[in-house]
Amino acid sequence: MERQDRGEDMVDLFDARGYDVTVNSLGDPPVTIQYLGAVRTEHAELLYDEDPYVVSHVEGQEFTREFQASLKDPGIRKSGLRIKIAAKAGTEVSVKACGEEVCAFTVGEEGQEERTVDVSGLCRQEREYLAHIHRILYLLLAEADRICEKHGISYFLVFGGLLGALRHGDIIPWDDDIDIAMTRADFQRFQKIAPAELGEGFRYLDCSEMGGGAFLDFMCRILYTKETVPGNVFRKVRGKCRKDLENHLPLDIFILDKASDNPYRHKLQMLLVRGVYGLGMGHRAIFCREEYQCRDFWTRISVRLLSGLGKAVPAKCIFWLHDRICTMHEKKETKDYFMSNGFLPFIHTRYSREWFQGGNRMKLGDMEARVPADAEAYLKRAYYEYYHYPPMCKRIPEHSPDAEGVF
Repeated sequence: MERQDRGEDMVDLFDARGYDVTVNSLGDPPVTIQYLGAVRTEHAELLYDEDPYVVSHVEGQEFTREFQASLKDPGIRKSGLRIKIAAKAGTEVSVKACGEEVCAFTVGEEGQEERTVDVSGLCRQEREYLAHIHRILYLLLAEADRICEKHGISYFLVFGGLLGALRHGDIIPWDDDIDIAMTRADFQRFQKIAPAELGEGFRYLDCSEMGGGAFLDFMCRILYTKETVPGNVFRKVRGKCRKDLENHLPLDIFILDKASDNPYRHKLQMLLVRGVYGLGMGHRAIFCREEYQCRDFWTRISVRLLSGLGKAVPAKCIFWLHDRICTMHEKKETKDYFMSNGFLPFIHTRYSREWFQGGNRMKLGDMEARVPADAEAYLKRAYYEYYHYPPMCKRIPEHSPDAEGVF
């Protein structure tokens, strides 16, 4: 599927995410914001009960030195950001929106000033990055969908991709990755078929094929190789893994393995999965202990001991051991799945097998993708109140070169 950049890709980001606006004044005399918001408002169309972190506008707010607000209204992009303040004559005021200074002025003798600011060009580099990323993500998803539909392999859009389909009908405007999940049986079929079946510009990357004995995680991926995009996906193995992987955008494949109905056996299995992951960390090129300082004492000790021990264990043994642990209940009839190669803090999360029986197809942008049979039940388990927007600090691309964190 050849997907063209759509004009609205460059403008939808802040309509959905909102504008972080900061007003600063020099000196101690209080400043009153008489109005801060769109010149011509359209906020009546928005459902603010689903986004408790933003407001449509601010009126009658007094502050000293600094005031911050998160505004969301399509009118801001279309008609401009209007700021009207009252303050002591000579007060210097500056206004930032989304981290960029958009205006600065000195209050005149009348003690009141009003400005209208065009914000349509804000954060152009970020918007261009996301437009580029989204185009490639759609190419990756369309290729995975083509192969799975051709060979009768069931896959399911999960996490942020599924959330975007339900909430936006598209990829979440600030998101820069997309994930699918498959049962172990379907994944094994896909694993055999994909290397030869993938079209030009796509490559299947098994988690054990990083090169140089490197370990990133237990995630298998499809890469788009025709274009490079700066990112941090392979940061932990940079310099140790194959150079041809760097800056190629992936689609991640999560594996659904059977979770024991016995809670104690499930807990033991999760403990073993975390343990073998810790061994694998010994085969990374970069291991930053500082990233774990915010974790509890036993986690910090375990990470240090297991990663040190893992250096003496061949990487291929670690991958083999992980598969054996994750499939230890494969021949049993159980009620739930768990995502065995998923994020460690949530590895224990159980998902009903009924949610992944058959599935449906749902619109995502210009295409359709397969989703769980009960998409809402899955999202409630993955995100709890999934229909609520995240805090403003989380509405950022998490795989850009500047993004940080433990992964």
